[in-house]
Amino acid sequence: MHESKKTKIVVMWPDLGAYHIQRLRVVTKIPEIEVIGLETVGGAGCEEGLSLRINDKVGINVVTMFPNSDYKDLGSIQIKAKTRETLNKLNPDIAFICGYVFAESRAAIRWARHNGIAIIVMSDSNYFDTKRKWYREAVKKRIIGLCDAGLVGGSNAKDYMVRLGMQSDKIFLGYDAVDNEYFTSASNEVKSEESKLRKQYGLPDKYFLSSNRFIPKKNLFRLLD
Repeated sequence: MHESKKTKIVVMWPDLGAYHIQRLRVVTKIPEIEVIGLETVGGAGCEEGLSLRINDKVGINVVTMFPNSDYKDLGSIQIKAKTRETLNKLNPDIAFICGYVFAESRAAIRWARHNGIAIIVMSDSNYFDTKRKWYREAVKKRIIGLCDAGLVGGSNAKDYMVRLGMQSDKIFLGYDAVDNEYFTSASNEVKSEESKLRKQYGLPDKYFLSSNRFIPKKNLFRLLD
């Protein structure tokens, strides 16, 4: 008796950080799916000065297009050509792309449309993130119109993708979820030793915990207020 063919999925990011790896690790548990994490570079990623890379990739199939390069050292033509070459070799059934700004995302969309492959855009952008310009929004609408579905970080991101022309029933939430099982079990463990850990770390009864980059768009002054 022949085993049914697995659906091959490629999930693309410019560089793989700890949260990307965990997302891939969860998806690999689905028996009907063969998932490949496709990153552009093995060096410094697209956000200069920010390093989230980890080496724990056990059990995950990761392909790096430019393993010895930093993102800033590559040109868009070079990235697009390598993306097409890599996708031809991997020959996925579905490709997930990171947004619509990166050269590799646009190259993947074009490749998918040429080869009849489903393309899903992942995004956590909101309309209110920055001042929008009509001509840029027009370009985004054309790009989104070439995608089959969207995976977004929340209701605001979904609203923005609808605004860019994608049908609401083709947009799914959950993009920003990271290892819920770990946080559930770790939280239960901490609660069992609450008094001991509060004393160990000098924690008051009530406090705020914020994990983020210290940059203006994270709006930390609003948090403090």
